[in-house]
This record gives sequence, C-alpha cells and structure tokens, in this order.
Amino acid sequence: MTAKRGSQWKSSWRRTGPALGTGPDPMYFFNTFRDNDGAYRYEQALTAPSIGSDPVPFWVGTITGALCLTTSESVSVARGAVWNVDSQWNATTDVLTAYASLSVGTLISTDIPPYNPPLWPFQVRAIVTLLTVQAVAGGFRETLWVDGNVRAASVSVGPYAPGLGVLAIDPSFGLLNGVVGGNSLVTDDEVREWFSATRAALAVQEIPGKTTDRFDAGTTPGVVPDPLVNLIGGGQDAPLVAAGGPFPTPLNTLFQATFGY
Repeated sequence: MTAKRGSQWKSSWRRTGPALGTGPDPMYFFNTFRDNDGAYRYEQALTAPSIGSDPVPFWVGTITGALCLTTSESVSVARGAVWNVDSQWNATTDVLTAYASLSVGTLISTDIPPYNPPLWPFQVRAIVTLLTVQAVAGGFRETLWVDGNVRAASVSVGPYAPGLGVLAIDPSFGLLNGVVGGNSLVTDDEVREWFSATRAALAVQEIPGKTTDRFDAGTTPGVVPDPLVNLIGGGQDAPLVAAGGPFPTPLNTLFQATFGY
C-alpha cells in the first residue's frame, strides 16, 4: 500500500493525534468526594509556592477520568478564582469535554472522543490534559493540550495576576488520578515528551527542572490520605478539607483505564 492510499482511510482525529493507546491499564483514581450534601477536596494552605503563584509563564497537567455511563461527572483543579482546569462527562448528551479558563482570560474548551462507553463496568476513559500559559504582547496565551495534541488556544489582553487563591484539587463527582505543574515556560517538545512519559508511567510526570507540584493517587493505593503529599521537594502538601455535610466517604479506587493516545 502506498503512503497516499494508506492515508485515505484515516479519520481526521487519526491524522492529527497519536494512535489510540492499548489497554486497559490499572490505575488508582480519587472519587466520591462530593454528593448532594457535602464535599471534600484537597487544598494547599498557602498561596506560594504553588502552580501559578508567580507571574506567567506556568503550566499544569492532569490525569482525570470518566466512566461515561448514565451519571454526569466532573473534576476541577483550580487556583482560587484565578485559573481552573476541568473535565466533564455530560450523561444527557453523551459528550466528554475538557475546559480551561483564567479569570482575566477566555474560557477554552474541546470535546474529547470517548471512543466508546466502557466495554464493561468500571472501565475508565483516561483524560490527559496540559495547560500552558505564557506572556505575549502585554497579555498572555493559554494553550490546552489533550491526549498529546493542541485542542484549544486563546490570546488574552492584560497581565496575569496570581491573586490570593490557593491550589484546590477537587475530584468532585468524577475521577482524578494526578496533578502536576510548575512556574516555567515549557517547549512544545517538552510537552510532547511529557505526554509520552505520562502514558508510559500511568501517572503524571515531572518536566525536569520546571516542576513545582506533583500529586498522584497511585502513591497511596486504596487510601485517601490526609494530607496528600507533594512529590516535589519543597512543594506544599495538600490537606483534605470538608464543606457542608453530612459528608460522603471519599475513595481511592483501582480502575481499568483506557487512554486516548
């Protein structure tokens, strides 16, 4: 088969993205952190040192997950009201979406191919995202990578302000495996290497010399620790905090996960 013939059957997603990863793979995900009455989340106590605590640039990567069944799911990682990175499964419309926004910027989002609802119960569609924020012409550019490709971007006018918010890791009604990031400019090659390393390790990885925080549910298998230990020396741990009540029982559960790359 010639190269030309070989390209004719490929979908646009296959042309622009890496091949769908093999699997499923066993991974731990925090879940059941919220119900209709109360909620838990992990939250750093201080505004710094932390992801986004300095002027731009900064970057933040996550592995979240969705069961893609009959209940809507959501996960959020945020620095107060300054920035947030979310993933959501809408069970009504069967749409899986990744979001990123900054308080002085623009909401950017992209729908993600769920490929198929899980082939059997408790199989997770792993969603790997990385947001980069860098200064441009008096403002900043935010770029959202999902499963190894740029899926959304925006240029905003006005400087980024770190604000007084603290980093909050909120599995909410969804699944969260890990969070990582730092206050450095990362190159496209470093981002691509990060996606490859993260996929190979089944856990969010550092970008060498450019990482401030790293948290991983897999470091405490089956346990919801308090605090969640920062795997970067000198970074802040994240205590478990509660709001509302009565409270759900947060879990750290082993699922079979399928990647989109």
